[in-house]
Amino acid sequence: MKKKYQKIIALTLISIIIVLTFTPVSSKNTKLSSDQIDQEQTQSSGKDYIYSGHWKAQSFKPTTKTLTRIQLYINKIGIINSDFEISIKDSLTGQNLTNCSVTSSQIPLINPDWIEFNFLDISVTNKTYYIICKTNTGDQYNSYNWYEASGDPYDRRGTKYYSDDSGVNWKQNPDYDFCFKTYGQKAELDIPYITGGFGWNIYYGIENIGTIITNDITVDITFSGGLILTGKTRTDNINQTIPPGEIYDNTLSPVIGLGPTKITITVYSPEAPEASKTVDAFLFLFYIYISPL
Repeated sequence: MKKKYQKIIALTLISIIIVLTFTPVSSKNTKLSSDQIDQEQTQSSGKDYIYSGHWKAQSFKPTTKTLTRIQLYINKIGIINSDFEISIKDSLTGQNLTNCSVTSSQIPLINPDWIEFNFLDISVTNKTYYIICKTNTGDQYNSYNWYEASGDPYDRRGTKYYSDDSGVNWKQNPDYDFCFKTYGQKAELDIPYITGGFGWNIYYGIENIGTIITNDITVDITFSGGLILTGKTRTDNINQTIPPGEIYDNTLSPVIGLGPTKITITVYSPEAPEASKTVDAFLFLFYIYISPL
């Protein structure tokens, strides 16, 4: 009987030492971002001309809900003084959803560069849209050039189009894509901390480091290794709105187990891509030690 009590006392002392030695660390750095690149094709192996009557277009499929601006890799040759105009449409011959232009002086001669078109923000969905480029003057020797690459580098999410009659009729070149970058506002999730301690609980945060509100968050939690008595995989649907720059604190309980394990927490929502984090942990019945991130 005496030896039994000695074992209990020894286990209790080990638990106290673990608590005093390993204090879980919580890190909650806010990393609020501005608009972000949503779609892009940056490979360049050639160019195509844009001048009077000769329009060009590139289709793309956004994942953001708000389109804020676009950059195109372009230059000019010869003498051309008319503005370079772009519009965004949901069909090649439809109405403009937004449009803007830059002057000839803003576009480099000979050496191409990324030129920005900052238009009024528009709401978009996950369907195909078109960047349509045109100008009013010029010819093949006095034109704007939009750089492109062959081999379908945009990977079937869009393609190159061209029109020789000012946008009345369009032809497709599915093996080519123009160089472009689209920017948008979207949610982006992070897991800034995962901690444990006494009480069979795991505490973690979900931070929105994006630029729009996120809702309907799903959390998948997986334990790898150790003796887990309360389920090795769990899914939690959080009906919670997280504004940009804020953290939602959540608790997973009960967690009962014994031995070393790895805990992977994955979060995602309709407005944000998946974010995942894995930590090393040790479960000792009612105590959970988690290595600091």
